[in-house]
Amino acid sequence: MWEENKLCDSQNSNDSLKILGLLWDTNSDVLRFDVQSFPDDWKFNPTKRLVLKAMLKIFDPIGFIAPFSIRMKMLLQETWQKGLQWDDNLPKDLRDAWENWCSEIEHLSELTAPEIEKAELYWIKQTQQSLFLIGKLIH
Repeated sequence: MWEENKLCDSQNSNDSLKILGLLWDTNSDVLRFDVQSFPDDWKFNPTKRLVLKAMLKIFDPIGFIAPFSIRMKMLLQETWQKGLQWDDNLPKDLRDAWENWCSEIEHLSELTAPEIEKAELYWIKQTQQSLFLIGKLIH
């Protein structure tokens, strides 16, 4: 279909198309997450404002990296629970979670999602301490 709509010049093109914030490799028909480079200085002296800013940089309309992005939302929630102001530095426990998250973001570009014929979500359960998502993909 992408050839019919002239979204790609040739079938042998090595370029990926950007669709809804994801990169679509038209040759192998897989989706990849487009990782915007986060500045190195974000790893140092993180604040609640910086956590929100980083979280909003991630655009994931189909939940491709939901397990990753949910952790950042939970981290932001903890900053509110601890009563931190926008420019307060994160305490050690939250800073460690932040640094771990920052180190993992670079690996998101390695993830690919092949074409899925059918996906079923069985349930989502939220507890006070964490969020569990259990799903099953059927090819």
